[in-house]
Amino acid sequence: MNLLKQEKGSITLFVVISMLFFAMFLTGMYMLSATAESGVIEEQARIKEIYEQGVNDIDNVYATLDRENSDIYNLKVGDYVVYDSGENGNITCRVLYKANSPYGLQVISDKTVKEVTIGVNNDFETSKEAYNNVIETLNNEALLYKNEKYALDARCVGSNPNNKNAEVLGPITMQFEYNGSNIIDYKNEDNNYETDQKAMKEAGLWSIQEPYWLASRSIDSVETYCDFLVHIVNKEGELSRDYMGGVNSKGGNMGTKCYNGLRPCITLNSYIVKIIDGNGTSEQPYILGI
Repeated sequence: MNLLKQEKGSITLFVVISMLFFAMFLTGMYMLSATAESGVIEEQARIKEIYEQGVNDIDNVYATLDRENSDIYNLKVGDYVVYDSGENGNITCRVLYKANSPYGLQVISDKTVKEVTIGVNNDFETSKEAYNNVIETLNNEALLYKNEKYALDARCVGSNPNNKNAEVLGPITMQFEYNGSNIIDYKNEDNNYETDQKAMKEAGLWSIQEPYWLASRSIDSVETYCDFLVHIVNKEGELSRDYMGGVNSKGGNMGTKCYNGLRPCITLNSYIVKIIDGNGTSEQPYILGI
């Protein structure tokens, strides 16, 4: 009788242990399934996001997902990089917008790369045209630093980072008459510079102790005069403006020239550009290549 009880107890213990192992197996399988499903949902969400940004074929979608895992997507705003501009040589730059930003991977020169003169002294008509064309002129100067091998575009800092040649057209209506009309053929002011200004100040890239152009216009208009200006950052790191010309209620006019440094912003092709060396500091900036 005791032997039978012992056998029944052993069978019961075996059944309990077996059920526990089976329960643990089912729990493990559920967790694996849940983890896999979570991964699929996450990847589907990422694919959906990329498609919504305008990617139209599955190859590009998965290429984008792969690139997001690469070093180039780990670049941080403010990191130092050495950018090969081609004919103009290597330029030390800083990351202004990350690769996954709405503007793509954009780097800006750490210092000015050249001086650009806009306008002509005592030549009203020429300086008016210089003011009207200033955004395009500065962006074209920046394009000289675009390396066709792995840069998608180049622009002057202070332009709209999504649409570099965005501007507010004229003519301007003044508070007085000049040459018999209160309408004058100047383009209007804009706030294009504000996007870059915010990003640069947050990253400590705004002040470089030398003046530089912002591709953005400004106007001072009162009852007796109307002045036309271009935004700059002065050597003290303050937002300022340089006078390009203007007219007054007595019929007078003035044109002048201004010169400031150029800081190009380069949009890099994050699909092909790679980090070759460095650690992103000023002492050991990242070396970029393809």
